[in-house]
Amino acid sequence: MKYDLFNQNIDLKSLGGNYEKEWINMPSYNNDTSKNKPEITATFKFRNKQDYLNFMKVVKEKCFDNKRVFDGNQKVNEYSAWFPLNARPSEKEWVVKGKSLNPKYPIYIPTKGRFETRKTVKALLEMNVYFYIVIEPQELKLYKSILPENQIIVLPFSKPNDHSQLVNTRNFIKKHSIQKGFKRHWQIDDNVKAFYRTTNNSRHKVKDGVIFRIVEDFVDRYTNIGMAGLNYMNYAIPDGRPPYILNSRVYSISLVNNELPYNWEGIFNDDTDICLRMLKDGYCTINFNAFSGDKDATMITKGGNTPIYTTGDLRAEFVDSLIRKHPKLVKKVWRFDRYHHEVNYKPFKKNLLKRVKNYDNYINKNINDYNLELINVN
Repeated sequence: MKYDLFNQNIDLKSLGGNYEKEWINMPSYNNDTSKNKPEITATFKFRNKQDYLNFMKVVKEKCFDNKRVFDGNQKVNEYSAWFPLNARPSEKEWVVKGKSLNPKYPIYIPTKGRFETRKTVKALLEMNVYFYIVIEPQELKLYKSILPENQIIVLPFSKPNDHSQLVNTRNFIKKHSIQKGFKRHWQIDDNVKAFYRTTNNSRHKVKDGVIFRIVEDFVDRYTNIGMAGLNYMNYAIPDGRPPYILNSRVYSISLVNNELPYNWEGIFNDDTDICLRMLKDGYCTINFNAFSGDKDATMITKGGNTPIYTTGDLRAEFVDSLIRKHPKLVKKVWRFDRYHHEVNYKPFKKNLLKRVKNYDNYINKNINDYNLELINVN
């Protein structure tokens, strides 16, 4: 199966490296669309639209208990539905049955100008996950109204109208976590609405922080992972993709290796740049499809870096700055009425995961679902 990752027509299996041998003692992951095909397909033909509407009304009432049917990704003159209906993402959610395993590495949310929305804060509070919010001094009073002070980190610098300080903030966070004695830490953007698990060709919301612990446990099996993270929900599609993508970009929901010397640099594309520097030095990156985040698209939520992305003259520089650092890997393309960068990740297929010395001592081949259970939402 071929999958168009950044227009590179990469073979599906190569996305996850040798993932069949590595995804062991992990939660079950079934994302094989070849096993999700109907045994029988019936086609109904209608002479006009009114006949179809009459048919749909009867079928909806008699067969589908008045639930929504024949909607979603349909064509103008061609509609389909499963019987019985597949569960919609909003109808079920993953919870932990019994005691949960929360993240062992600290989670930081760098934020600026988004107190009113604070989407990631709300999501993690709902999941009962402990985190730090990292803010500039002028926003302290706002966050003290909703969070205890021990969860608030105030940056030692403040330029309210300077929108280029995220890199400094990220490096401050890394230093803070190192001083706390952690070998890794999480940085999560402030506009992630919810987190999801994909398996059995479906994707549902997760209401527990154990997903971060699962990623940590997997990453800690290896000595050469520089950056890991959760993919964007819109890219972690239940269509046959592996549980993770090896050696690509990691954006927005990142587990950072504190034992490596890499810091964020520049103003533009700092996330792409740090991943490329790691990959060029032979380290690996992992972007998980088994778990993902529902993050707002760039420029949707006002705040933080919005002026950087919306200023027309900066879009070209946005790309050119990355090309100057990685000329053999990055090229400029014109899409959606503005410039974008396109990165060639193919050279890093040779970067292979290296297991820790005692790997075989604590890994078994049984499925470990970490007490996750899929329940109906009332």
